[in-house]
Amino acid sequence: MADLTQTGNIRRSRLRRIKNFLVVAHDAAGSAAALVLAVALIERPAGALSFILSIAPAAALAAAASVAALAAVGVFSSLWRLASLFDFFAIFKSSALVAALIAGASALLPDLAESVGLSWQAAILFCVLQSAILISGRVAYRAYRLLLKRKLKELENIEAAVFVGTLKEFDAALRAAEQGLLKNLTIAGGLLPRGASDAKRVQGAPVFGDVGALETACAKLRLGGISVCAVLIAASFSERPEELRELQVAARRLGLQILRLQPVGLSPEAAAVPLNFADFFLRSEIRVDRERIDALVRDKSVLVTGGGGSIGGEIARRVLAHGARQLVVVDISEQALQAILADLQAETNGCRVVGYLADVRDRARMRRLMAQAAPDLVVHSAALKHVDLAERNWQEAIKTNVFGTLNVLACAAELNTPSLVNISTDKAVEPVGMLGLTKRCAETLVARMKAQQGRDFLSVRFGNVLGSSGSVVPIFLRQIAAGGPVTITDPAMKRYFMSIKEASELVLVSCALAARGAGEARETLQEKNATFLLDMGEPVRIVDLAEQLIAWCGWTPHQDVKIVYTGLRPGERLEEALVCADERALPSPVKGVFQLAAPAQSFDHVESALAGLGLALERDDKALALEHLRALVARRVDAAAVHAA
Repeated sequence: MADLTQTGNIRRSRLRRIKNFLVVAHDAAGSAAALVLAVALIERPAGALSFILSIAPAAALAAAASVAALAAVGVFSSLWRLASLFDFFAIFKSSALVAALIAGASALLPDLAESVGLSWQAAILFCVLQSAILISGRVAYRAYRLLLKRKLKELENIEAAVFVGTLKEFDAALRAAEQGLLKNLTIAGGLLPRGASDAKRVQGAPVFGDVGALETACAKLRLGGISVCAVLIAASFSERPEELRELQVAARRLGLQILRLQPVGLSPEAAAVPLNFADFFLRSEIRVDRERIDALVRDKSVLVTGGGGSIGGEIARRVLAHGARQLVVVDISEQALQAILADLQAETNGCRVVGYLADVRDRARMRRLMAQAAPDLVVHSAALKHVDLAERNWQEAIKTNVFGTLNVLACAAELNTPSLVNISTDKAVEPVGMLGLTKRCAETLVARMKAQQGRDFLSVRFGNVLGSSGSVVPIFLRQIAAGGPVTITDPAMKRYFMSIKEASELVLVSCALAARGAGEARETLQEKNATFLLDMGEPVRIVDLAEQLIAWCGWTPHQDVKIVYTGLRPGERLEEALVCADERALPSPVKGVFQLAAPAQSFDHVESALAGLGLALERDDKALALEHLRALVARRVDAAAVHAA
């Protein structure tokens, strides 16, 4: 295998040298020809052979000078198939430099220059001709490559798409397609957003009008023998929700898939990705300061509990993408752990990725794993998170969400882990059910650890994540696929939503803000407080979400697919809050992240409440468990701290 690799490298090196030689030879010959033509057009010599022989030395010198000038301005370092205006300007600059040398030589050596016909007029004409010859060679090669690639796509039955975006984005998309960045996809034409600049063609590709002309565009392309299979939209088009929904309805009617063009620099091998429902329904995502995430995780060891879940898995992906040295994923589900590891190990970026089956309720097991991993950051995402299951299985909710969190915190503190972030929920605000109570207990335990030991431990609170496992969207999709009905507890129910990617990145940004060494950002934070809140925007009515999702699937809400109301479940409420009555959301240095300020808290009651919870579990006494849970989450003001302040 090593011999084959070495042989392949040798062949590629030889081919590269041959290509470089041909490029230099082309430019040298073109430069010599440009000088001969320039002098011939001005002098109009009688004998062609004698003229060529007399000017040959000057042409050779011009070719050598041109090669040197082209190398000096960097023309030879660029590829012909990627030739652009910058390369053409560099060629013209080198031509002007050589022309200046020719004009200078004709002025300093008039007799010699006159003998071969050199003059300042010939120098100017040489500059024009040489630029034209060298640029036309590159343009011709690029056109040949483009035509060849299009022919190959036709032979391979590459699928065609209609692009939707501004003229600038359309031009960039065509260039990306030309360079092969859109795998198995070619752009046959384009549509522009309403109000955008008008145009008929971009790089030869037709522009059919605005988003309302999708059906017309497909029909015209079909007449030309092109079958459209997809609509490719620019990433910025997601900021036009009304036009996006109109386009989606038309695409569904025509049986076309909608793809989103990602920024090429982020994912060049998969630039066209399927559009998710979240792209239609959610507000524009907050632009995240990824440099903070880089500073937090690059070359660090990160451990994620509950890494097989939606949030834990996406945080693991973000950590991997930002250059962690080691990523340890812990989950109790074998299937979930295997799935996320297969996903992560497809592109490790040099990071050591390892997974462990473990239960956060097993403190000894967690301590061994954390001691072995020596994490710089622990992301605690493991939890029971469904309202109805937590209510019916309250014992397991307490064991996982309270004592599991306590175990992770204790192990992290014992091993001097620098940073820890606990994933919390808006259901922890003024909790009414078992899920909210246990998650609020987890927040209290994190705050106690921070207050007592001064560690960079925090909780990040946010609402529902659209599209996560067990969330309403997958449930609604299954109900719609079955023909309905879509079930909603109450028509007035509202929830906060954000995308998985946005939530995951903002969790890491919050941790970066709280981490030691965050510099000027840290000085603006209330260090005694340990809970951060993500900006969730405005709450969304669940019935609106269901109606949009039914329409997204190509059906008419309440007609094709019915919506029925089932009533509130135990532990559920119509609207969630994000801030408790005694809390204030303070701005942080980063958009999308708030820090929650609250009165100084006493934690003297925590140990007795935990002991009472343990007793309630032994007795299987839910009423006793609720009593101690409410005691644990009750915020008790630290009178000594208030007096000191």
